[in-house]
Amino acid sequence: MSKQTDNIRPPKTGIFVQYYEGAYGPTILIDTMKWDELQKIRSLFVRLARGEIDITNLLTAEQITPIGFDVLVLTRLKCNDEREKCIEFKRGKTGTIEFQWSLPAVEWWGCVNLVDGFTEGKSGHHYFGSEENDDAIIVLQYMESAAYRGLK
Repeated sequence: MSKQTDNIRPPKTGIFVQYYEGAYGPTILIDTMKWDELQKIRSLFVRLARGEIDITNLLTAEQITPIGFDVLVLTRLKCNDEREKCIEFKRGKTGTIEFQWSLPAVEWWGCVNLVDGFTEGKSGHHYFGSEENDDAIIVLQYMESAAYRGLK
């Protein structure tokens, strides 16, 4: 389900979003090194929670570098929308690798609260989704990839 990403190096600056097979199965890593990058992700979660936007492709946002997949759609569900999975894999018509992360407003607020748990200048990460129910888990990390990015 994953493209080959072994030889692809992440950018030294900006946010990168990488899909790979991790220890818990399919994993989407949202990697930030700067506080303002983390706050950009938080702002997107807030906009979804408030209903300012209902759908967006994270991978097309400014300062985002995708690695290993093509689409990550974030969706705000209506209160009565039912779902089996929060994070769902879809194969695009042209073979693209696509995921949709769908949550109701209250759960997007939960994501905001997790981001608020980070401390500026102190590394950390949070997991989103369920390895039992979802097609992937999402890891949001802050200041944990300096060596991987070639910054150390």
